[in-house]
Amino acid sequence: MDNSSNKQIKLWQVIVLIFALFGLVIAVDQSPYPKIASDWYRWKKLEHDLRCQGDAAWLRSTAIKLIDQPNDRDPITNLSLAYLSPAGKLTTCVSGWMNKIDEEPKVETTTTYQFASVTKVFTADLVLDLIRKDKLSLEDKVVNLLPELRGLVYRDDRVKDIKVKDLLSHRAGFDRQTLGINDDMFEPEPWCPNRVQQLALVNLQFDPGTKVAYSNTGYCILSRIAEE
Repeated sequence: MDNSSNKQIKLWQVIVLIFALFGLVIAVDQSPYPKIASDWYRWKKLEHDLRCQGDAAWLRSTAIKLIDQPNDRDPITNLSLAYLSPAGKLTTCVSGWMNKIDEEPKVETTTTYQFASVTKVFTADLVLDLIRKDKLSLEDKVVNLLPELRGLVYRDDRVKDIKVKDLLSHRAGFDRQTLGINDDMFEPEPWCPNRVQQLALVNLQFDPGTKVAYSNTGYCILSRIAEE
């Protein structure tokens, strides 16, 4: 066999190898097994790192169940749980890392988290407690509750119809899908809660109480009402 034939054979071997590798990459990319293996590794590392202190043994099992719960959209890389018993005894469980998995520093009981929309739960509970104590009513109108809002001329008169119950149920007229002043939680200096008077400049997207639209602004106003 001459040299030209040998070169042709080697060229075909290289081409076949390239296509084989290309096919392998596609197969791996489309296969669920690498993701399954990665998730399993992360779960085991979090379980291994789990550190609990206190008497409430059930909190540890709860943490493990939380770690093992599949979540493709937002997989857990750390957690911090705490339980204060009626007797005043504290149990804590922490696991994970503040950055990527296996990278320092580790999460501790003193690690500060961004609560984000979890704060809505606490805000709602606080407002409902004020209602139970007759310091507030579901039917109270927002413009009558905050001193910054009294005596203003409103661009959209429907703002004056917003009630506490509308804010609690995301029915106040704010639609977070509409960009602008109505939901500026990601702005460097949002107008709520420190400049609530800017509510007079808002155009609502719908009549208060007529539909549901998730609203950060509504709950921020609720927190200002609770503070007042």
